[in-house]
Amino acid sequence: MSNLDNIVKKLQEETKLEIDKINNETLSEVKSIEDKIIGEANLEKNKILEEANKRANNTYERILENSKLRIRDEKISSRQKVVNRIFENALSELENLSDNDFYNFVDSQVKKLNLDDDYKIIIPKDKLNAFKGTDIERYISSDEFTNSGFFVSSGRVNYNFNFEDLLNSKREEIEPDILRKL
Repeated sequence: MSNLDNIVKKLQEETKLEIDKINNETLSEVKSIEDKIIGEANLEKNKILEEANKRANNTYERILENSKLRIRDEKISSRQKVVNRIFENALSELENLSDNDFYNFVDSQVKKLNLDDDYKIIIPKDKLNAFKGTDIERYISSDEFTNSGFFVSSGRVNYNFNFEDLLNSKREEIEPDILRKL
């Protein structure tokens, strides 16, 4: 029996070795599968994080660009308000010229036109007194009036010296200079 015991013992040892071998292979295979799954999960995690970072960066860039545009628009709006205020103040000053200054302005502009004796000057009603006793009083209309500046009518030709119109025509010319200085 000793032979039989030896055979059984040997079979048991071989079986144990085979079981250990299978267990080791299984553990190794499980570890390999586990590593593969964890590696794939990490790749997916990194991909998701990278996409989230890209979206976050894109959102940040859009917000930054929009902020820059709003700031630029505010600056432009502010500068435009200053320009408008400058022209409004200029118009107010022109409309509130003293009678003497208004007379001198009208007189100098009419002389530059080199007109015949057949013309009419239309002025604001409140400036009539500025022309009393002057050499151009006879050309001042007593029945037509304007709100600002004056008009000269000579035959079929009319000359517009309305202050608002004069400022608007000069605005395009001088506004860029004003904006550069702001």
